[in-house]
Amino acid sequence: GSVFPKAAAISLPCATVAFLLIYFGAHVGDDGKAGGGAGVLWAGYNMLLGFLIVFRTNQAYSRFWEGTSLLHKIRGEWFNATSSV
Repeated sequence: GSVFPKAAAISLPCATVAFLLIYFGAHVGDDGKAGGGAGVLWAGYNMLLGFLIVFRTNQAYSRFWEGTSLLHKIRGEWFNATSSV
């Protein structure tokens, strides 16, 4: 197969965000403040990125403790098996 669909799936969202930042960055109000332009997009992007990082970290932490508890359970079962011999 072609690598174009996979490359497009990765590059199109990045290009869209870059376009929106450039477009809204060019529309700064007369008073010099970005009236809902790039600042809002940047804040939304940072909020989304922060949420994803926290979510993925929490998920990884949960998986780590699940694996740790399973290893302790296996260790206990092996200890019981060897001590009964």
